[in-house]
Amino acid sequence: MRDKINVMYKRNLIIFFALFSFFVFYGNATAQNIAAIDDNDISISMNPEVPEENQEVKISLSSFLVNLDNTQIEWRIDGKIERSGTGLKELLTTTGPLGKKTTVTAKIVDISTGIQIEKTVTIEPSSIDILWETVDGYTNSLYKGKILPTRESLLEITAIPNRKNQTTTSQKNLTFSWKRNFDNVPNSSGFSKQSFSFRNDPLKQVEKIEVRATDSTGAYVSSAKTDLLFYNPIILFYQKKDGLGIDLWNALNDGVSVGQNDFNLIAEPFFITPKNKNDPTLKYTWKVNGTTIETPPYKSFIIVRGDGGSGLSNIQLEVSNLGKIFQKATRSLNISVLGN
Repeated sequence: MRDKINVMYKRNLIIFFALFSFFVFYGNATAQNIAAIDDNDISISMNPEVPEENQEVKISLSSFLVNLDNTQIEWRIDGKIERSGTGLKELLTTTGPLGKKTTVTAKIVDISTGIQIEKTVTIEPSSIDILWETVDGYTNSLYKGKILPTRESLLEITAIPNRKNQTTTSQKNLTFSWKRNFDNVPNSSGFSKQSFSFRNDPLKQVEKIEVRATDSTGAYVSSAKTDLLFYNPIILFYQKKDGLGIDLWNALNDGVSVGQNDFNLIAEPFFITPKNKNDPTLKYTWKVNGTTIETPPYKSFIIVRGDGGSGLSNIQLEVSNLGKIFQKATRSLNISVLGN
């Protein structure tokens, strides 16, 4: 009986020391893990990442190692306490005008250990305007609007950062990172590369352009994106009047009536490439009442003869770029010939 008691006593003693050793080891390990936590174990971020002026921004804390729900968090904006409490992992604030920097600091205190960590982020509202220009599109001399891009046209894209007290030099003294259709454009990215050019992919009716600008210190960051839409060229007809030239103020959209005199008809293929509408790469196909006629020497100009008869004629024109399969425009015009 005494032997059984001794055996049970020794067994319980072994179990006690095993459990004691486990808790001592676990406690030391836990304490070491807590002590090893530093500010790199907590991340601070803001959404949007690059805010504009007078825009609401959400500042967030996150961690895979620290249970932030069990921490006391104090938020300060430019040194002034904004809010504090247990597990307050987010803060909403609104940016100021362009160039107005705001410093947001989160003080995190572990309730059980008293360990303190501070995370800080600086918000500087900024914006970029993306300007685009069709380099090789045609318009006539009276047209004052923007040349619309057509498929396979050449475009130049320029980023204009909006910064406080900026100059033309300060605009360029940035590093620009360009993306086209979500792909980096390394050859066009880099210091002072404020612009880049590309020719539209004929299979894409939309080009997605993104740019990000940073200064040498990394303190200034701004970004923007835009979608470029592409259009078909259009043809407008005008009358060339003897002694007055081309009447570019009055396009012949709804048909025209002519008498016995000849009628001089001029075609203007807006937005087609290249800039010269009589370039050899442009093919003009004229039809009268469905029958193709010989292309005149000056390809965009024909004469409608007034032969004394009367009736209705239909003039049709197709202009196409021989090197660009998607660049084509057609237009027709009804002409009423009024005889004697």
